[in-house]
Amino acid sequence: MNTTTIRPRRTRAAVLGLAALAMLGLSLGLASPALAHDELVDRGVVATDDGRVDGIRLTFNNSIIEVGTEIVITSSDGADVTDGAPEVSGPDVVQPLAAELPEGDYDVAWRVVSSDGHPIEGAFVLQLTEPSAWQAEEAAIVEPDSRFEDGSEDGSVDEHDAADHDHDHDADSGSAAAGDEGGLSTGAIAAISIGAVLVAGGALAAVLVGRRRRAAGMRAAGTADGSSTASSDEEDRA
Repeated sequence: MNTTTIRPRRTRAAVLGLAALAMLGLSLGLASPALAHDELVDRGVVATDDGRVDGIRLTFNNSIIEVGTEIVITSSDGADVTDGAPEVSGPDVVQPLAAELPEGDYDVAWRVVSSDGHPIEGAFVLQLTEPSAWQAEEAAIVEPDSRFEDGSEDGSVDEHDAADHDHDHDADSGSAAAGDEGGLSTGAIAAISIGAVLVAGGALAAVLVGRRRRAAGMRAAGTADGSSTASSDEEDRA
């Protein structure tokens, strides 16, 4: 007696289910956090051959976009001590300084556009103890430096302009907060993707189990029909 094993074929539904799983896995992989913006990794001074400080240098971890680069350096009495526009060369930015700066503390505020198109900014204190020596200390800033706003020729901003800047910043913060509340976080997207993968996998398993059960039922029905036919033939011969 020959025994034939019936194996369910991979149906179109199964193929579509596997394709859906692959697409969901791809979307889950794409739901990774956005790359971080560029950051300042080093800073120093540019000196002439005779040791005079000629400028400051900022170095970032990636080449920055030249458009939008601004550096403001002021003395303790508020005087601007920069000499011309900053010079961008790949990840390095050099800001020339006025000649023969006296010893003292100088506030440095910078803003550049990182390689991903987002502006970044910072500030620190430049301490000149002698023409060829300096020391920088970090100075945390919360708001964009007001000296970058449009104002008088000496870089100062009147109270009205400062108030407008604060209002604009508050409005931008509110818009950003509203966008965060309205959108989905990366964790939520990942959770939804995982849930969808599980649901699709369960549906595929249900399809395969259902086909196996139907095949088993058909085999059982065929066996019963064969037995009935054999009994009828024996009765007819009798």
